[in-house]
Amino acid sequence: MRAWPYCSASIAALMLVVAAQSAAACEDYDAAVAAVEAKDLPTAVGLYDRVSVDPACGDDFRNWLGEAIARAYVQPVMAPGVAPAEKRAALETAVHYHRNWWLYAEIGRTAFEQRDFAASARALQTAIDRLDTDPQADTVSQSDVEALVQLAASAVALADEPVAPTTSERGAPGGLFAGNVRGFVVEEVALPITFQFDSVRFDAKGAYYAERLLETLMYEVPAVVTIAGHTDRTGNASYNMELSRRRAMAVRDYLLRSGFPGQIQIEWYGENKPPHSPPGIVLSQAEYDRLARRVELRR
Repeated sequence: MRAWPYCSASIAALMLVVAAQSAAACEDYDAAVAAVEAKDLPTAVGLYDRVSVDPACGDDFRNWLGEAIARAYVQPVMAPGVAPAEKRAALETAVHYHRNWWLYAEIGRTAFEQRDFAASARALQTAIDRLDTDPQADTVSQSDVEALVQLAASAVALADEPVAPTTSERGAPGGLFAGNVRGFVVEEVALPITFQFDSVRFDAKGAYYAERLLETLMYEVPAVVTIAGHTDRTGNASYNMELSRRRAMAVRDYLLRSGFPGQIQIEWYGENKPPHSPPGIVLSQAEYDRLARRVELRR
């Protein structure tokens, strides 16, 4: 995951000028700026609580102060060797002051490393949604979006219980089901549509995500989508190939039976296309197998 895009000193100074213009009548302006410059975090936090409810301070100054506080919490814990619990606590505190997409992404990655997959999935899906509106996401690339979606998909798949997808600020399906993130089309996403053992019947988690997929497709109404089935390497390879075909067909039939009007193509690969492990994270064999048992949506 790329580093949080801290602005340069010159840009920070310009931002403060703009913030000052919007906070001309803010009684706590001078004290808050002095606290930030002195790296007096407790004082800055106390003043933020007052600035945040004072309409005279303006949104620009509140945002500037919130970002400065968030940085002060985050910078010390990004050094090598910091315990994940300490890092996550600092990130979760920082995001209270500055809802930067990167902060949510780092919370999600740290929670993933702690094997708190449900919390990871929630944070990563929020990060995906924040990309659409975060002004600090201007330099995000297609590969950044793909990496974030892949990690979110892995967290969702590994969570024991379904994790509700989010809704973007535009009201569109968000998180793992977002079709477009900051102008980048999410062409392929792995979905944890899971099945009962040795069956083409959805289990409870699989039924939940099949329904979320249906809601997404009924919102987007694409003319054509592809559903691809995959299995892990347990069992006979030829049997796994046939099972992945039948499971892809089961998803297709469910969508068509439920009213999706578009064309659905199916592909099946058995165990032949294993998933990519999240970069920098070592998975157990059981975790890797859970990621392998997947259905992919291709737009």
